[in-house]
Amino acid sequence: GGAHVTVQVEAALVCLSFVSLDIAKRALLLHATPAQKQRAARAKGANLDLNQVTHEAQVHHDSLTKVISLLANSTQFLVCNAMTCSAVGRFLTKFAQWCSKNPPVLDAAANVALTAFKAAVNLSDSNEAIRPFFETSSALRNLLSRAPQHFASNQAALAALSDGWVTSYMAAGHELGIEFEDRQALASGICRVLASLNDPAAFQSNFFGFLQPAIMMLGEIFDKASAKLDPSRGADEIKLLAVVVRNFKLGGPIINQGGEAGNLLLLLIGKVWNGLEQAAKGFGDKVEVVEALEDLMRELVGMEGRA
Repeated sequence: GGAHVTVQVEAALVCLSFVSLDIAKRALLLHATPAQKQRAARAKGANLDLNQVTHEAQVHHDSLTKVISLLANSTQFLVCNAMTCSAVGRFLTKFAQWCSKNPPVLDAAANVALTAFKAAVNLSDSNEAIRPFFETSSALRNLLSRAPQHFASNQAALAALSDGWVTSYMAAGHELGIEFEDRQALASGICRVLASLNDPAAFQSNFFGFLQPAIMMLGEIFDKASAKLDPSRGADEIKLLAVVVRNFKLGGPIINQGGEAGNLLLLLIGKVWNGLEQAAKGFGDKVEVVEALEDLMRELVGMEGRA
C-alpha cells in the first residue's frame, strides 16, 4: 500500500543522504577532465585507469538520475507525512551540486522540492527534529543558487517559484508556522535566480513582483498595529526585506549598474515607506523592530552607494 511505499522511499533517502558526499563526488567525475579523474583515482588509492573512473562515475550518475526520476513520479507518496517530506528535502539539499550539472534532472529536482515545500504547510510531527519547512526550503535554496541562470531563463520556473514564495507567506500565518530562517533560505535562492536576469525591464518587474507579498504584509501588520500585535512578527517582515535587498545586491549585474540601482532604491523606498513609518511610530520602543529597521536602512544605503 501507499504507507509501505512511503516507508521504503524514506528509508532509501535516509541511506543515500548518509553517503551523499561520496556518491555525489563520484557521479560528478563523469564530466570531469582527465586530470581531475586521475587525481580522484590516486585519492582512492586504487590502481584505476581513466576508463574505469568514467565507468564508475556513469554508474553513480545513472543511479542518481533514476532516484530523481522516481521522486518526480512519486510525489503523492513524498508529501503525505512530515518525516518523508523532510527526508526528500534533506536528500535534494545534499545532491544539489550534482543536480545542477544536469538540466533535466535539475528541473525535476526543483519541482519535487517545490512540491514538498508547499505540502509542508499541512504537515506536522510531534518530533521537533523533523522540520519539513527547513529541509525543503534548504533544498530549494541550494538548487536555485547552484544554477540561477537556468531558472531565470524559464518563465514557467519563475512562475512556479513565485507561487512557492506566496505559499511561504500563507505558511507564516498558518498554525504550523514556518520559521524566519526557512523563509530566508527560500528568499536567498529565489533572489539569486532573479538577480541573474540581464534585461533591466525584466529584472525590475520581477524584483517588485517578488517583493510585493512582503510589502503588502508589512503594510497590513503595521496598519493594524495594536497593543496585541507581536512586534517580532513585524520585525521579521522588515528583516526579510533586508535579506532580499542584500541578496539582490550580491547576485546580479543589473542591481550593480549605476543608475539602475538608484532608481530601484527610490521605487523601493516609496513602496515600503508607509509600513516603515507605521512601524517606527507605533513600535519605536521595541528593540526587535528598531534593530530590524536599522538593518534594512543599512542595506538600502548600501544600495544607494552603488548608484
